[in-house]
Amino acid sequence: MIPLALLTGYVSAVGPCFADMGYDLKAGWILRGKGEDKEYELYGRKQQVIIEMIGGIIGIVVVLLTMNLYFESDLLPPVSRVFAATVSAGADTSLLKTLLIWAIPGFILQLIFGPSRMVGVLFATGLLINNPIYGIGVLAAVIVRLIFGTEFMEIRDAGLIAGDGLYGFFSALIKALM
Repeated sequence: MIPLALLTGYVSAVGPCFADMGYDLKAGWILRGKGEDKEYELYGRKQQVIIEMIGGIIGIVVVLLTMNLYFESDLLPPVSRVFAATVSAGADTSLLKTLLIWAIPGFILQLIFGPSRMVGVLFATGLLINNPIYGIGVLAAVIVRLIFGTEFMEIRDAGLIAGDGLYGFFSALIKALM
């Protein structure tokens, strides 16, 4: 169980970070003109990597300073608990049954919205962060995009995500301190 616990902690700690970094690097590539100017592209990549590393160091410092507050207040997303439950499902058939039951709504959502959109995964992500309204919000956003197209939402998406991130951070920090 100890190696599985380490694997669970590692995946839940670095998975989202690397996914986000990939999006950051691709956004930089798009903003720099998709690699048309090689010298400018290489310079931009170097600057992005330096900034990503500085951000990682700042993240480590923030975690070291605040982790006890979050652990004591049980404010961590339950994704680690979900991973641990999934690993334990092999030993407990009732957990396996629950996993299979909840696979059905995810499959139906994916069937409705098609293979090019990861709506089932996005909905599950909303459930994993212990706030189902996020999953419902993702479904609403996908429906708005289907109605109005993606161009209408490109800038609004970033603002909504930034606002939600700031609210979530400060809300959790206030809960941890009180």
